[in-house]
Amino acid sequence: MKLATCSPSLLFAVLFPFLSIAATTTHAAESEGPRATVTGLLGLAQVAHAGSPYAAVKVGTVLKIGDQIQTANGSAVDLSFGKSIGTVRLLQSATLEVTALSSTAVDLHLKGGELISQWKKQPAGSKFQVEVSTGIAGILEGEFRLDARGYLVLLEGTALFAETRGEAEPVVHTLKADKPVYFSPSEHAIRPAPKELQREVSKQLKAKLPKG
Repeated sequence: MKLATCSPSLLFAVLFPFLSIAATTTHAAESEGPRATVTGLLGLAQVAHAGSPYAAVKVGTVLKIGDQIQTANGSAVDLSFGKSIGTVRLLQSATLEVTALSSTAVDLHLKGGELISQWKKQPAGSKFQVEVSTGIAGILEGEFRLDARGYLVLLEGTALFAETRGEAEPVVHTLKADKPVYFSPSEHAIRPAPKELQREVSKQLKAKLPKG
């Protein structure tokens, strides 16, 4: 089945009403906003700043809106958005673009490969979204893995996946990990995560990357 591309603005309109989450934060944290900073690097990665030529990534590199980062085979990069927000780890042979970055919105576009994340509960009205080829994942909080095809594994927390299906309106799937679950775009369904899959993702999340 061929999936048509749905505009990010339409998917945002579908997801945003579900993405209000209750939490508290300091005024300083709100005014500074999140920063996407490389805090761990295994192997090789490169970044293109808003259309500029690619350059090598190192610990301390800061990503801004429009930047695109790529990892080499056997490599991985940790991106920190702040201690009170969360981290995203881009796994090997992956491509990620930062499409929005503010005190209330973190939007990423996973163009290839996989990422994993430990995302913390944020203030009401905040959103964290990752666009992939089959829709957009909206993460409320928790531990998860997502690939560019739309396979979403949720070990803990709550997430949404707005799936595009041809010319129809996006279908929103709600994942609540009372027990680990995953969303399959090929089945268009949420399933219990097998033990082997749980162990695999948990191991990836617990692994530590070199800090410099």
